[in-house]
Amino acid sequence: MKPSVKFWRSEEREEIEELQETGEVKKAVGAAEKAVRARRDGGMLKQRIFAAVMILLVFFIHVKIQKPTFYPRSKVVFAVGRACREGESRSAALPVLEGLWWLGDVQVEDELLTLVNSWNPIPADRMFNLAEVENGYLMDERCVADLQSMMNDCRAAGLSPLICSAYRTQELQETLFWRQVGKLEASGHSSDAAYAEAAKSVAVPGCSEHQIGLAVDIVDVSYQRLNDAQENTAAQQWLMQNCWRYGFVLRYPRDKVEITGIYYEPWHYRYVGKDAATAMYLRGVCLEEYLAEGVMEGLTGFVPEAPVEGAGE
Repeated sequence: MKPSVKFWRSEEREEIEELQETGEVKKAVGAAEKAVRARRDGGMLKQRIFAAVMILLVFFIHVKIQKPTFYPRSKVVFAVGRACREGESRSAALPVLEGLWWLGDVQVEDELLTLVNSWNPIPADRMFNLAEVENGYLMDERCVADLQSMMNDCRAAGLSPLICSAYRTQELQETLFWRQVGKLEASGHSSDAAYAEAAKSVAVPGCSEHQIGLAVDIVDVSYQRLNDAQENTAAQQWLMQNCWRYGFVLRYPRDKVEITGIYYEPWHYRYVGKDAATAMYLRGVCLEEYLAEGVMEGLTGFVPEAPVEGAGE
């Protein structure tokens, strides 16, 4: 039996024909089979390369070209394509919430709900007007009146709250962050470890809520250290129970560290507006959870009875 030579390349055909002419049929067949295997292996490699290129191309188109969808108010869409559906139960949302803090590119329609953290830096086109609050500190003008009312009512209850930080420039945030990195390096941390650890207590420059004028740090005059003991002061207890009435929330609660990615800060308050703050307080959720679940629907305007004594409306 002679192998067909019709479809071989010129060099393969010449080799096979030469073996046929000398009567070495077995060698001719072997040469033909070798050529077939080489052709087949080469074709499979090309197919694999082509498939890999197509997968990368589809991924690029999905991530880079697909425009984000904007949902009303508290609805959000993640660039990875994971969206919270209306009516989704809390249990169904848990797989999302457990890893929510590292997701990036969160888009919201209401600027007061803007999510800012290491995975969601301040938008380049973010614009806002600043106004002065107490002691020369500045805040987004949309929250100044509510902040001042909260401070006044806290004092009317016989307490002594003190603002110790509000709006920060990029330069100030860089100073605070790298100072913390330096302290950790001096204590024995490697540069990478110091950076990662510092980011859990001082926001990375460009990723701090203070830089959009919606965050404020408040302490009790009698105890002005920024540590966990701050939660035990009278002013802080009042603020934690009543801040939602003025549109503020305790941004980094003790039991939400795994979601926010930030250590517990019983002095850091974030303005989100009264409707959102009320919903978050009633549900016991942080901003990340609130955005993921869309909890505001049906709760707007609902205020629990029996307000805390001394709280102003």
